[in-house]
Amino acid sequence: MNEMSHDPGDRSRADAIQALAGVRGVLFDLDGVLYRWEQAIPGACEFVKFLADAGIPYAALSNNSQTGPENLRDRLARLGMHFPLERVITSATAAASYVAKLWPGSRVHVVGSSYMHQAMANVNVQCVGQDAEEADVVALGMSMDLTMVQLAEAVRMLRDGAELVATNPDAMLPVPGGFQPECGAVAALLEMAGGRTARFVGKPNPEFFTQGLAAIGRSAGETLMIGDTLEVDILGATQSGLCSAFVATGNPIEGEPAIEPTVFVDDLFELRRLLQAGRTG
Repeated sequence: MNEMSHDPGDRSRADAIQALAGVRGVLFDLDGVLYRWEQAIPGACEFVKFLADAGIPYAALSNNSQTGPENLRDRLARLGMHFPLERVITSATAAASYVAKLWPGSRVHVVGSSYMHQAMANVNVQCVGQDAEEADVVALGMSMDLTMVQLAEAVRMLRDGAELVATNPDAMLPVPGGFQPECGAVAALLEMAGGRTARFVGKPNPEFFTQGLAAIGRSAGETLMIGDTLEVDILGATQSGLCSAFVATGNPIEGEPAIEPTVFVDDLFELRRLLQAGRTG
């Protein structure tokens, strides 16, 4: 399918300014919005500074379960963007909180990165290895070091009755030179082979957005979600009652979009102008 481009002409500039006039807080996706790999996306540093100068609180919601909030905060700082640690929220920490809330003290088999293991070890559950006879929950995050042996053990536990909790439904992640599989692709394998339906905790799950709102002390009706994935960032924002901005600096839109954000913008320079106009108008 041909990629479609969108600009504020899809909604008049005046309408876009009015739609964003009530924004008092901002939630960000990271990859494709503020940075791409180790490079800040043009306009990102200026946008974050604009929010800080205007006294608008902001936080990051990342579906990345392969690294922790400290590493993401430090990457942002290296690129010139300051985020308090408590306002960098990952799907791994969300998954750990979710499992501990629903199944406190349960036996949890973690399939994922070292950080995913660490996040689960920090909550009220009992982590069990792949040699365990059974588990109550299989907690899945993404790791490029996963093996078929590890996945086979997870399938065995699922077949024996374990619940499947996964960090995020993204099927792929853009990387230099192409793409790599993400958690959603691995979850599909475990769902089919293990006979269980995954419970995804990261975006677009509204509970994940609730954590972001709590971090910035804002309600959904006064908060803007900025993302580059319609099916994850924008869908989750819509279902959670936030307004949303799709930026065309990350994942492309193919075909006619089935999900409409509040505004489409080319980049954060354009979005900053719209927000500034709403504050001064």
